[in-house]
Amino acid sequence: MRAQPPADEVKQAVRNGGIDAIVFTSSSTVRNLVALCGKPADSTLVAVIGPQTAAAAREAGLRVDVESRTATVAAVTKALGDFVVERRSAAVEVAVRRVAKKAAPAKKPAAKAAPAKKAVAKKAVAKPAPAKKVAAKKVPAPKVAAKKAGAKKVAGKKTAVSARGRR
Repeated sequence: MRAQPPADEVKQAVRNGGIDAIVFTSSSTVRNLVALCGKPADSTLVAVIGPQTAAAAREAGLRVDVESRTATVAAVTKALGDFVVERRSAAVEVAVRRVAKKAAPAKKPAAKAAPAKKAVAKKAVAKPAPAKKVAAKKVPAPKVAAKKAGAKKVAGKKTAVSARGRR
């Protein structure tokens, strides 16, 4: 029994990349799709249920992206999901590297190494003695002259009387 031809929009979507992925569950589905719609676009992901279906897809000129290890719908569904996750992770890594590369400062080209110089005997030169640390002398604070009106003598010294009290 032969399948009914799909609508023209579906045929165009298969040929022009309007379909993201096609899952083939048997060799006959490969042959029928190619006969009715033509080969899927190169951008379309092709998943097959097992080695026999993979062989039929390759004979029809298709690229097989995902092949399940066992010929069950659950196995091909899991394989397709794993493939998509892996592909997405790889795309994210590439995007992160591009962003990091743009953000990183440009590296300057390495300078060429200077040609090797001939060994020259150096004369022994005495190193100067390290400078000695000199202790800072304490300098007395300048004396404030006592005001004549507010000054008084205490034991032979003049002291000033401030408004707050004696100093």
